[in-house]
Amino acid sequence: MDKELFKKTESSLYRYYSKDKSIKALKEKVDILDKQIFRINEEIKRCDISIEIESSSPRFEEKVQTSGDGTSYAEREAIRLIDIKIKRRSNLLLKKEKILEEIDEMELDFKNVEWRVKDFEGESKILLELKYKEKCSENYIATKMNLNQSQVNRRKQQIIEKIALWDIWKRNA
Repeated sequence: MDKELFKKTESSLYRYYSKDKSIKALKEKVDILDKQIFRINEEIKRCDISIEIESSSPRFEEKVQTSGDGTSYAEREAIRLIDIKIKRRSNLLLKKEKILEEIDEMELDFKNVEWRVKDFEGESKILLELKYKEKCSENYIATKMNLNQSQVNRRKQQIIEKIALWDIWKRNA
């Protein structure tokens, strides 16, 4: 078996066994983004903005403010600030969609690995879980399973080859 295929298969096993943690972390990010989007929506609804005072020095005479488009400084500033909030909300919605897409892709990838891993039983299943879920060293696994390190290595190699062959078979089918 070539090294590249071995590494690819092994990394897919690591990802598979850490799927719950990965998906949980991504869902927490989605929750945070939802809260931020909700807060921005509320700010927009309430027109919760603070407008800086115009930079010109105050005068105590009556002044009629005019502009080319008929809007005052306060109106232009309010529109500008609301536009900034709308852009922020759009960026947050885009981030949320990317994360949801990532979760969907992960779930599909996990299903591809799951149908191969679920067929393993006994010592093979224990070895998979110790190595890829618990991330134990081969020395620890050997001690835990009453094997020597070369036996653990050989069994791990056989399991990965079997999984990789299923990948090759699936691609060619």
